Amino acid sequence: MAKSPQITDSHFYDGESLPLTSNKRTGDGDWLRKSFSRLILPYWTLLTYLLLAPHPLWFLTGLSQPDEFSIFTMSDLIQHLSAFAVLGFLLSTQFSPSGRTSKLLYASGFYAVITELLQWFIPNRHAAISDMLANASGLIIGWSCYLLLRSLFSTRTISFQTR
Repeated sequence: MAKSPQITDSHFYDGESLPLTSNKRTGDGDWLRKSFSRLILPYWTLLTYLLLAPHPLWFLTGLSQPDEFSIFTMSDLIQHLSAFAVLGFLLSTQFSPSGRTSKLLYASGFYAVITELLQWFIPNRHAAISDMLANASGLIIGWSCYLLLRSLFSTRTISFQTR
């Protein structure tokens, strides 16, 4: 009687390393984690500048200062949500699915709230609870996208029965 061959398909996730990062046996995907780690600091710096500068896009509107405004727009919320979703995804790729992930979410949530609160003290900026909620929602969406991708690339075992 012939044995049943088993094919194990462990693309990126081996139970210890991160999916979409490094497989200790083959080294697959290590470049992806390193690429994301190189993006975090520049992206976070740019995001902080855009959130806290009095007029962050002055070079697009000439050198004139804008009139102070506090108009609620849906595009503003979408911008906050998108920017923090990218940040949440990038940060999630660097940590294992252990308890450190929740600490990461708390720290980035604190960042989302504190940058919005600091806008009260910056000329031509305004703080809004809706922006804080969009920031936090974006972090959760980015983290969720990472979890979804991790589950898609997790270990799979395929068995073939031969007779």
